Amino acid sequence: MDERQMKIFISHVAPSARYAVRFKELIERCSKDAKVFLSSDWESIPSGSIWLQEIERALSVCDYLFVLIVEKDEAARPWINYEIGYARGRGLLPKIIVFSGIPTAAFEYPLRGIHLLFHGDTNRWMLEFKQIGLLVTPDIQNEFAKLFEKR
Repeated sequence: MDERQMKIFISHVAPSARYAVRFKELIERCSKDAKVFLSSDWESIPSGSIWLQEIERALSVCDYLFVLIVEKDEAARPWINYEIGYARGRGLLPKIIVFSGIPTAAFEYPLRGIHLLFHGDTNRWMLEFKQIGLLVTPDIQNEFAKLFEKR
């Protein structure tokens, strides 16, 4: 594996897989060095693998964790919290992106205690993308904004 590769883990719930796949596509357009793990695509977990082991392996080596909260109830889902806890245990700061229509009050602790990135916080999530080395052009920024708006 190339030492320059940035390893990104995208956490999401199964019903929101199409948003996660699109997020992965946009990330890959922003960096030729991004290696993205997404449990719901056909590339990240080979057929016959034990999926829990593959998820934990990817969590143990990722440089960044992005969490996509597409629907209000997803913030309370066990797997989302498991993956965030795993990454926090490694000292990573999860980048939790909250899609449109989800109020702050929907979050309970411990997620309520983490700085969240809301869909309308364009300057904030653009800063986060830039800090990790993603080159987001204006057209791709617009595509991210449309994705997070969840139409």
